[in-house]
Amino acid sequence: MNKIGVHIRLKHWVKNLLVFIPAVFGLTIHDQWFVLCIAALSFSLMASAVYIFNDIADCQWDSNNPTKEDVIHAHLIKPYLLVGSLLALISLTISFALLPLLATATIFVYLLINLVYSLGAKNIPYFEMCFVILGFLLRILLGSIVSSTPISNWLWIEVTLISGCIIVFKRLKEIRLFHQGIHVRKVVSTYQEKHFRNLFTTLMLGVIIVYTLYCWFYSIVELPFHLPFMTLIPVLYGAFYLSKYIYGNVIPDKNPVYLFLSDPILIGCALVWISMWIYLLYAY
Repeated sequence: MNKIGVHIRLKHWVKNLLVFIPAVFGLTIHDQWFVLCIAALSFSLMASAVYIFNDIADCQWDSNNPTKEDVIHAHLIKPYLLVGSLLALISLTISFALLPLLATATIFVYLLINLVYSLGAKNIPYFEMCFVILGFLLRILLGSIVSSTPISNWLWIEVTLISGCIIVFKRLKEIRLFHQGIHVRKVVSTYQEKHFRNLFTTLMLGVIIVYTLYCWFYSIVELPFHLPFMTLIPVLYGAFYLSKYIYGNVIPDKNPVYLFLSDPILIGCALVWISMWIYLLYAY
C-alpha cells in the first residue's frame, strides 16, 4: 500500500480542469467557480477510484511489464479494492450533497463505463479507445451541468479530437514497447505503429482545422479579426513539437499527462494559450 499515491494518479487530476472550460468560455466562471471546484474534486476522487479498479483488473498483465510502476500484487487486491470503493463512495456523497442530481448521475455514469472498460471492453480493438474519449466528454458535460452553461458544438468536437489524440499517443507508446519485446496489454498486439502515426496526424489536423474555424467564427461575432488567431501560435508550436515523438525514434513517457507535466515546452505553450484567452475573454 506504500504506492497508493501512484495508483490514485494525482497528476491525472489536471485532466479534470476540463470541468471549468464551459464556464470559462461561457463567461460564467465568476459566479460558478466554487461549485465547479466541488465538481472537479468529486470527479477527481471518482477518477482515482477508477484508476485503482483498472489497476486491479490489469494486475496479471502489469506484473509482467517491467515499465509499470503501478502494479497491484495479488495479496494487495482486497486493500486496494477497499480504498477504491471508499473513494467512489466519498465522490458520490459529495456530489449528491452539494451538486445537482444530474451532476451526480454524470459522475456515476463515468464509474459505470469505466467498470465496463476494466472488465472486458478494454480488450476490444479501437472500441476501447472510445471509452477513454467518452470520459473526457463527461468532464465537460459535468462542467456544463453545474455551471448551467451550454456547451457549443465547437467544444464538443474539439474535446473529442484532442482526447482522441491523447489516447492514440498513449497507444503508440505501448505499440513501440511491444515491438521491443516488453509485455503490454493484449489489445496492443493488434495495432500497427504506422497506422497509429497516421491516425494521430489525422486527428491533430482535425484539432488545428476545427480550432482555426472556431477562431474565425469568434472573430466575426466577438473580437477584432486578428486577436483570436494569435492564439493559434502556441497551438501550432505545441503540435509541431509533439511530432518528434510521433515520427522520431523517441519513445514518449509512460503517459501523455506525465509527458505534458514534465516538458517545459508543452507547459509553456499551455500557459501562453491560457493567458491569451483569459485576456481576450475577460480583460480586452
